[in-house]
Amino acid sequence: MIVNTKSGSTYEINLVGLTVRRLPDKEEHSLRRDEEWLKLLCVPPIIKVGHSIVFTLEPLDPKAEFTTRVTSVVTEIVDDNPEV
Repeated sequence: MIVNTKSGSTYEINLVGLTVRRLPDKEEHSLRRDEEWLKLLCVPPIIKVGHSIVFTLEPLDPKAEFTTRVTSVVTEIVDDNPEV
Protein backbone atom coordinates (compact mmCIF):
# COMPACT_ATOMS: atom_id res chain seq x y z
CA MET A 1 0.00 0.00 0.00
CA ILE A 2 1.31 3.46 -0.84
CA VAL A 3 -0.07 6.60 0.81
CA ASN A 4 0.79 10.30 0.61
CA THR A 5 0.40 12.64 3.57
CA LYS A 6 -0.18 16.36 4.06
CA SER A 7 3.49 16.90 4.96
CA GLY A 8 4.45 15.61 1.50
CA SER A 9 5.82 12.29 2.73
CA THR A 10 5.03 9.00 1.06
CA TYR A 11 4.66 5.81 3.08
CA GLU A 12 5.07 2.34 1.61
CA ILE A 13 3.22 -0.11 3.83
CA ASN A 14 3.36 -3.89 3.50
CA LEU A 15 0.40 -5.15 5.53
CA VAL A 16 1.24 -8.79 4.80
CA GLY A 17 4.94 -8.64 5.74
CA LEU A 18 4.23 -6.01 8.46
CA THR A 19 6.82 -3.46 7.34
CA VAL A 20 6.72 0.27 6.56
CA ARG A 21 9.09 2.87 5.21
CA ARG A 22 8.79 6.64 4.99
CA LEU A 23 10.01 8.56 1.97
CA PRO A 24 10.16 12.24 2.97
CA ASP A 25 9.46 15.01 0.48
CA LYS A 26 12.14 17.33 1.88
CA GLU A 27 15.31 16.74 3.87
CA GLU A 28 14.43 19.37 6.49
CA HIS A 29 11.52 17.15 7.56
CA SER A 30 13.62 14.03 7.85
CA LEU A 31 13.20 11.50 10.63
CA ARG A 32 15.63 8.93 11.94
CA ARG A 33 15.60 5.79 9.79
CA ASP A 34 13.80 7.42 6.83
CA GLU A 35 13.81 5.22 3.73
CA GLU A 36 14.55 2.11 5.84
CA TRP A 37 12.03 -0.73 6.11
CA LEU A 38 10.80 -0.84 9.71
CA LYS A 39 9.00 -3.75 11.37
CA LEU A 40 5.37 -3.11 12.31
CA LEU A 41 4.20 -4.85 15.48
CA CYS A 42 0.56 -4.75 14.29
CA VAL A 43 -1.59 -3.58 11.40
CA PRO A 44 -2.53 0.12 11.84
CA PRO A 45 -6.21 0.39 12.89
CA ILE A 46 -7.08 3.17 10.40
CA ILE A 47 -5.60 3.82 6.97
CA LYS A 48 -7.97 6.28 5.37
CA VAL A 49 -7.87 9.63 3.57
CA GLY A 50 -8.48 12.45 6.06
CA HIS A 51 -6.94 10.57 9.01
CA SER A 52 -3.44 10.15 10.41
CA ILE A 53 -1.93 6.68 10.58
CA VAL A 54 -0.57 5.43 13.90
CA PHE A 55 2.27 2.96 13.44
CA THR A 56 3.42 0.72 16.30
CA LEU A 57 7.00 -0.15 15.43
CA GLU A 58 9.69 -2.45 16.71
CA PRO A 59 11.84 -0.23 18.97
CA LEU A 60 15.47 0.73 18.45
CA ASP A 61 16.14 0.45 22.18
CA PRO A 62 15.97 -3.20 23.29
CA LYS A 63 14.67 -2.04 26.69
CA ALA A 64 11.60 -0.44 25.10
CA GLU A 65 8.46 -2.38 24.22
CA PHE A 66 7.61 -0.42 21.07
CA THR A 67 7.96 2.90 19.23
CA THR A 68 4.96 4.86 17.98
CA ARG A 69 5.06 7.03 14.88
CA VAL A 70 2.07 9.13 13.78
CA THR A 71 1.79 10.50 10.24
CA SER A 72 0.29 13.78 9.20
CA VAL A 73 -3.17 13.48 7.60
CA VAL A 74 -3.38 11.06 4.67
CA THR A 75 -4.24 12.99 1.48
CA GLU A 76 -4.17 10.14 -1.01
CA ILE A 77 -4.03 6.36 -1.17
CA VAL A 78 -2.00 5.82 -4.33
CA ASP A 79 -2.08 2.03 -4.31
CA ASP A 80 -4.23 -0.08 -2.00
CA ASN A 81 -2.41 -3.37 -2.66
CA PRO A 82 -1.61 -4.73 0.85
CA GLU A 83 1.83 -5.86 -0.36
CA VAL A 84 4.19 -3.23 -1.72
